[in-house]
Amino acid sequence: MVAGSFDYSSVGPYLSYAKKSFRTAGRIKLDADGLPMVRYGEEFQYNPVTIAQFGLAKDAQGDISGLKKAADKLIDLQRSDGAFPYYFQFRPYMMTANYAPGWVSGMAQGQALSVLSRGWKKTGDNRYLKAGNAALSFLQVKHPDGPMTTLADLDPALSNYIFFEEYITDPHTYTLNGYMFTLIGLYDWSTITGSKTANRLFKDGIKTLEKILPLYDLGNFSSYDLYYITQPKYLVQVPPHVAARYHKVHLELLSALYSVTHVQLFHEVDSRWRKYVNQAP
Repeated sequence: MVAGSFDYSSVGPYLSYAKKSFRTAGRIKLDADGLPMVRYGEEFQYNPVTIAQFGLAKDAQGDISGLKKAADKLIDLQRSDGAFPYYFQFRPYMMTANYAPGWVSGMAQGQALSVLSRGWKKTGDNRYLKAGNAALSFLQVKHPDGPMTTLADLDPALSNYIFFEEYITDPHTYTLNGYMFTLIGLYDWSTITGSKTANRLFKDGIKTLEKILPLYDLGNFSSYDLYYITQPKYLVQVPPHVAARYHKVHLELLSALYSVTHVQLFHEVDSRWRKYVNQAP
């Protein structure tokens, strides 16, 4: 694999989502309106990130109707404070107890911004603008009530660096893919709507990514998060969490972020991590 070279655009196809499909057998089924529901336990539920990714895929495929369906569903799911909650229990791998229904995620806020910005741009429907502004507002709610936090759990000296948590945990786990998806959402919202707040958060978030990206490099693969660093010392220590499918996602997101920031570190890490794939047995 060679380093990614595509130019990301907020008004173009979202990443490689033109090729993305949503299977209706097994874990995902489509509801009466054609929107995906995800199986958790014995029930199918609406997952805000899955809805957002469905809309972004439809938009990338030129299906504006599908984009609108997803944007409308996100509005239906959105709370009055701007959050897109998950109305089912869930337990990330690093937790010992389930999240109660109503838990929130920075990734959901960020991916919703990517959908709502495109929906507003292509339809002029100001409901999407209002919902996106509310989503941006909630994204800035600080831990533990919201997804915004700092790097203080890595080092108190890094408390001036912001981070948006995919999973709100204590200590923070700093999940990489969810954070980069959120940065893309901020970029989309700032580029399409002209939001100065989103632009500032994007730039500050990029500084954070520059600071911590080397910590995800394991020398032969990328780590899903930094829990291997922040995990409490009194617990049985777990190794870095790695997964091939997330390594691929990391590569695509790094390539996209490099194309809009020209931060050389992103290109260098993207190139090195692609070589890890080539060297895999």
